[in-house]
Amino acid sequence: MAIIETNGKNLRILLHFGVWFILFFFPVFVFYGDTLDISIVARRTWVPMGFSVIIFYVNYFVFIEKFIFDRKGLRFIVSNILLVAICIFFHRQIRELFFESHDKPHSSSFKIFSVYWESITAIITIGLSLAVRMTQRWIESENLRRNSENAQLHSELTYLQYQLQPHFFFNSLNNIYSLVDSSPEKAKETIHSLAKLMRYMLYIAKEGKVLLAKEVEFLEKFIDLMEIRLPANIKVKKSFGKVQEGATITPLLFLPLVENAFKHGASGSAKGTIEFELVMADGEVTFTVANPNLPKTMDDKSGSGIGLVNLEKRLDLMYAGKYSISHDIADDIYKTELKIKL
Repeated sequence: MAIIETNGKNLRILLHFGVWFILFFFPVFVFYGDTLDISIVARRTWVPMGFSVIIFYVNYFVFIEKFIFDRKGLRFIVSNILLVAICIFFHRQIRELFFESHDKPHSSSFKIFSVYWESITAIITIGLSLAVRMTQRWIESENLRRNSENAQLHSELTYLQYQLQPHFFFNSLNNIYSLVDSSPEKAKETIHSLAKLMRYMLYIAKEGKVLLAKEVEFLEKFIDLMEIRLPANIKVKKSFGKVQEGATITPLLFLPLVENAFKHGASGSAKGTIEFELVMADGEVTFTVANPNLPKTMDDKSGSGIGLVNLEKRLDLMYAGKYSISHDIADDIYKTELKIKL
């Protein structure tokens, strides 16, 4: 961040220098050509331009910062009137002292017009200084706001992801708990599989984006883990199509939908099938889950539903305007479809 700010400051200095360089020397080549007389150039261009530089940067660095940004408009006007008067006075003194031989005697009306013209030039210079400084202030404010939003976004995403990990672990422990008495061997197998999945969550899924292929592999292993504790009357079907090579996605977005399917789709008595399908086409991934619509009982230990709330927040943060999620119940089958434009 400090490097970016330094580069931006250096660019502004270079831009200011370039603009003034052109303003100082462009009239020399355009209006004077081969009959170049340094005294004429100095009298007609460099000296007036020098006072314009003074007025511009006194406003740029002092008056605008001190008066305009602090909403002291009257002081800004009075200070500039004094500044312009001083510049015009010293401009007159320099002309009389150094360029008297080049100047023809002028009438009083011409001198008044000259003062009037110099005042107009000074007002234009002040306006330009104000426009440049206000534009710079707006850009700085926008950058600060954007940086603040990015920091807040990163902080919130980190919080949501870490919130998801203990939730996942909690649900997995509930699954293991249900197997300890009925099937100790399955419980051991589940713990081994859980260790592999936790390794993925701790060391790979902590990145902002992961390969979609890796995420699909994680989902398949997680479904296999959840399938271990299912009764014989519940079947699982999964169909994960080929994904685009190199495609990336925010990790663990599909996990809450898988957990929800097992939480609400498994019963100890009724037969049913839980289906998972993932398809990618034209840069869009579609994940579909279908399961029996079984209400959750009060003694269910499979979680509190925090995963789905977490999912919606993460989708809003990372894929705003690029995703759609729909829920539908038909023939006692609960179907969820999540589409994400990668």
